[in-house]
Amino acid sequence: MFELINGRGLRTKAITAVVLIFLAAALITAYSPLLEPEEAQAQSAGRIAGRVTSAREPGGVKDVQVAVYSQSHSLVSSALTASNGTYTIKDLPAGKYKVQFEPSPGSDYFPQWYKDKPDIETADAVTVTSGATTSGINALLWEGGRITGKVTSAKEPGGVKDVSVFVYDQNMSLLGDGLTGAGGTYTVKGLPLGIYRVYFAPPEGSSYLPQWYNNKPDENAADAVIVTEGATTSGINVLLKEGGRITGKVTSAKEPGGVAGIEVYAWNLERDWYRGAQTGSDGTYEIKGLPAGAYKVEFSLPYGSDYAFQWYNGEADFESADAVIVIEGATTSGINALLKEGGKITGKVTSEREPGGVADVWVYAFDP
Repeated sequence: MFELINGRGLRTKAITAVVLIFLAAALITAYSPLLEPEEAQAQSAGRIAGRVTSAREPGGVKDVQVAVYSQSHSLVSSALTASNGTYTIKDLPAGKYKVQFEPSPGSDYFPQWYKDKPDIETADAVTVTSGATTSGINALLWEGGRITGKVTSAKEPGGVKDVSVFVYDQNMSLLGDGLTGAGGTYTVKGLPLGIYRVYFAPPEGSSYLPQWYNNKPDENAADAVIVTEGATTSGINVLLKEGGRITGKVTSAKEPGGVAGIEVYAWNLERDWYRGAQTGSDGTYEIKGLPAGAYKVEFSLPYGSDYAFQWYNGEADFESADAVIVIEGATTSGINALLKEGGKITGKVTSEREPGGVADVWVYAFDP
C-alpha cells in the first residue's frame, strides 16, 4: 500500500492515511441525518396496526377512520381501514396513545374507543415503542338501532320531501338526524339503546308546521320512541298540518302600485319572531306556516330607504301595534301597510385638515 522510500516516509504516509479515514468517518456520522432523514425517522418511529370488524361484516369493515390521540387529547395521526378492515398508522413517536374508531358518515355503526370504550377518558392506552409495530389494536363495531317512518300531509298524501328529522335523547342532546326523500320516507341510523324524542322540521318557506312525534307541540309532550341496538323501530310516521297565513300589500303615496323589498315579520305576543317574508315587485307578501294565535306584524325597511319604519296598523312600536289573529290552515288577508316618507337630517362634516369635507364618516340619529 505504501511506497517504501525510507522508514520516515512510510511512517508519514501511514499517519496521513489514518487521519483521512477518521475524518471521513466523522463527516459520515455528522451528515448522515441530512443525507437520509426519511430512513432515520422510519427506524426511530413506531406504528399501530389492527383490524376493524363487526358481526355483520366479520371479514372487515372498510372506510372506518382510525384516529390516534396523545395523552393530552390532541390528534396525532389517522388512517382509513382498507376493504378487509385492516389499518396501519405510521411515524408515531414512542409514547402512550388513545385510539378512536369512527365509522363512515351514514353508517349503521356507532363510534368507539379502544378497547370498546365510549370516550377518550375511559379508553385503554396503547403503548408505542420506537422502531416497532404495536399490533392487534382491533375493534368490533356495534350496530346502532334505526328509526324509520314516513311524513305525509293532507295536501301531499304520497309523502312530503325535504323534511328534516331530528332524534334527541332524554337530555335533549341530538343523537341523529335524517331527511325525507321524494316519497316522504326517512331513516335515522346508528342510535344507541335508549328512549328518544323525534322532531320534524319542514323546509324553510314551507306552509307546514313543525311538530314532535306524535303530533305534539313540544318536546315535553312528545311520545317516547324506544330504540334497541341492531334493530329497527319503524312506523314513526307523522301527518303534517298546514299553518296559517298572513297576506297583504305594502304601498306608499310615491309608489301606489306597491313597494318592493320590504321585510315583513310576524311576532307572537311573547316577542318571539316566528316567520317572515319579503314584498315582491308589486308590494305583496305572504307569511306561511304560522301556528294558530295572535301576532304583531312589523314592516322593516331596507337600508337607506326614505320611508319610516312601522308596525301594523300604522303604529310606531310593538306595544301599540294591532294584533293579527291567525287560524291554522286559513289565510288572514288584508294586512296592508301604507308607508310614509320619513324626515331627513342633513349636514356636513369637516376638519381643520380637511375644511372641504371629511368623507366616509358614519352619522347616526338616536331618539331621546
